[in-house]
Amino acid sequence: MPALLHGDAQQNNFINTPDGAYLIDACPYFGHPEIDLALAGFFHPVPEDLFAAYREITPIDAGFAERQELWRMHAYLAVAAVADGAPSASPVLDRLAAATRQYS
Repeated sequence: MPALLHGDAQQNNFINTPDGAYLIDACPYFGHPEIDLALAGFFHPVPEDLFAAYREITPIDAGFAERQELWRMHAYLAVAAVADGAPSASPVLDRLAAATRQYS
């Protein structure tokens, strides 16, 4: 069943201020909840605690680890488009190519 998703769930969407932490949610939409889980670790691995806390609320399907790169493919394409051939795009293109091979 579709869930309201963050849209760009990753660690750079938090702003720390003297009043506390704030979450920036620039593009929410409805979709499969695994997308947010996959994108949470897009730039940096997340601790297992995140998944444990998530499981306290709702289960994570057994095949999530195998589908994680599938859910990230649109983000790889977005980063590659923005990087426009810059050297920083190379690792993302490598990850996109690997994900494409995995699911083809």
